[in-house]
Amino acid sequence: MRTRVVLVVLAALVVLATGCGATQKGRDAAFTFAVIGDLPYSKKDLKDMSSWVRDINHADPAFTVHVGDVKTGPADCGDDYFKKIRKNFDRFDGPLIYTPGDNDWTDCHAKEAGTFDPLERLRALRALMYPTPGTTLGDHPMKVQSSPGFPENLTFTKDSVRFVVVHLVGSDNGLLPWTDLGYDAPTAAAIAEVKARTEAAVTSIRDGFAAARTAGDRAVVVLTQANLFRKDVRTDLLRPVVNELVVGANGFDGQVLLVNGDTHEYVDGDHPLASGSPWLRAYRLDTSADGITQVVTDGDKTADEGWLEFSVARTGRDPVTWKLIAYK
Repeated sequence: MRTRVVLVVLAALVVLATGCGATQKGRDAAFTFAVIGDLPYSKKDLKDMSSWVRDINHADPAFTVHVGDVKTGPADCGDDYFKKIRKNFDRFDGPLIYTPGDNDWTDCHAKEAGTFDPLERLRALRALMYPTPGTTLGDHPMKVQSSPGFPENLTFTKDSVRFVVVHLVGSDNGLLPWTDLGYDAPTAAAIAEVKARTEAAVTSIRDGFAAARTAGDRAVVVLTQANLFRKDVRTDLLRPVVNELVVGANGFDGQVLLVNGDTHEYVDGDHPLASGSPWLRAYRLDTSADGITQVVTDGDKTADEGWLEFSVARTGRDPVTWKLIAYK
């Protein structure tokens, strides 16, 4: 009889302790979300992708964002490969948000990639990855607001945090000449595409900050593939985007995060547009934006070591924090 009482008491203590832990975690974080990018980059990565998805599913984030480049530039750009990626995206239990990278379409003119017309690849990618504009991928998708003609540009809010996902890529934002197709300069079609896509990104950022101000949101998180602050960036092409980020951040009383991939070098939160930054001169900006924090994913690191988990606290001025979570 005494043994039974002791066991019951111990069981109650375990339940109580577990409940307290869950309650404490619930108080500390309103929700988490995962960010990966620049992967898979090899046959091994592609094989391992299902286990990465499993680990992220086990952590149960509110949603996952892939910030572009689901292959290397020279790798195959055929439909079969992208269908394999889509199959892995569908394995995410929660919503999966994907923004294209330059390797995924602009670099597909390369002979090794299949000598594709990049604009045809972009159309095919949109048809495959955004079959229902305004709805994410994943086993349990969620509704979002998408831009007309640019289903990959989307925005949504959760617990007073506004998310803005825009399609900006490396390779001069898509203007590198399609040399393997016989062009030594950007085509008229490529120029028109870049102009329209960049303007759409600017509009999405502007509207996102405006909505955040109106709603009294606590933070704005902008996610894209292109690193706007890489050494060889075409500042002339991306100045409208960076200028809109500065205007939006300076007019918003809350935390501003810029999350991207592209350059394969992990950045654990820097301030590229703070006072005195050389990027102010590079982008010909008259005003700094000390409040913009950039986080850059590293595909090599997230493939080998773990994924980025962002936590959103229930209270506090800068509610969004992040850390690398090791794969099991």
